[in-house]
Amino acid sequence: MNQPGNYFLIGVGVGCGIALLLASRPGRKMRAHLQKHATRGASYVQESASNLRDQAFDLARKGSEEITNQTNALAAGWEAGRRAYVKSVT
Repeated sequence: MNQPGNYFLIGVGVGCGIALLLASRPGRKMRAHLQKHATRGASYVQESASNLRDQAFDLARKGSEEITNQTNALAAGWEAGRRAYVKSVT
C-alpha cells in the first residue's frame, strides 16, 4: 500500500466521510441528493465510454483501410517492377 494512488483513494474516502458528517441537509434529502448525482455520474460515464468505444472502432476501421491501401500500393509496385524486369530481360 505504498503507492501514491492508494493514498489518494484513502484521502478521497476520508474526505467523503467527513463531508457526509458535516452535510447541511438531513439524511433523507442528502441520500436523494447523492442518488441524483450518482445517477448523473453513472450516465456520464456510460456516455463517455460509448463515445470512446465509437472513436476506437472508427480509428481501427481507418487503420485497417490504410493498411489495405498500402498493401495494394505495395503489390502494384511489386508487379510493375516485376514486369519491368521481365521486359528488360527478354
